[in-house]
Amino acid sequence: VNQSESHRETELQVVTAENFSTVAATDFSDRSLNISAPFAGLYNASTGEALYEKDSDKRIHPASLTKILTAIAALTYMDTDTVITVGTELNLLPKRSSLCLIKSGHRLTLYDLLTGMLVASGNDAAYTIAVNTARHVMNEDSISDKEAISYFTGLMNSVAKSIGCTDSSFTTPDGFDSEGQYTTINDLSLLCSYALNFKEIREIVSTVKKKVVFKSGENVTWSNSNKLLHPDSTYYYPEASG
Repeated sequence: VNQSESHRETELQVVTAENFSTVAATDFSDRSLNISAPFAGLYNASTGEALYEKDSDKRIHPASLTKILTAIAALTYMDTDTVITVGTELNLLPKRSSLCLIKSGHRLTLYDLLTGMLVASGNDAAYTIAVNTARHVMNEDSISDKEAISYFTGLMNSVAKSIGCTDSSFTTPDGFDSEGQYTTINDLSLLCSYALNFKEIREIVSTVKKKVVFKSGENVTWSNSNKLLHPDSTYYYPEASG
């Protein structure tokens, strides 16, 4: 996965039971493999076995892979059919953010916001999810956007720790580089494996393109940039699930 927002190169692949047979015969201990990323990992999600690792214990910037944890945290505390109104949290977005083009006043379900975040990599969706999840958990609608983000990132770190991530710290819901935010390939593999327990995440990350009609009437079509999923791409991999 090439994280363009922070210009970091990080490769992570989680192998499920369904596609493990296609890679099982490869000698991943061969360090001459053409893995261009400075940090990389290939894991069997069913067993946690590391098939290939390249500086997997070094601290790196998680970039948009952070959104996997944001999705996990939101789904831990809120139902997917919860209707959310986009608000002033969009003012917190860092410059040059990737967007799914939601606007203040739009109303859409948590499931649709997760789609905008995980398919279109919308930082706007990440902030809206974070603020509204925090207010839901706290049962307090009057807290400021910044207070809500701070509370939600606390939830993120608690969830990550409960999963077994021992060398990670998250300070934003979208993964945009910030001081004190880091993870490792090892910890990312745990997050990805855990995320597969959520059928909503499995459904969304395997989506190639989707037209979504908001509860407030607007509509948008989001496309997945994952070339492994596109049949017309030279990188198409039929067994890729997301």
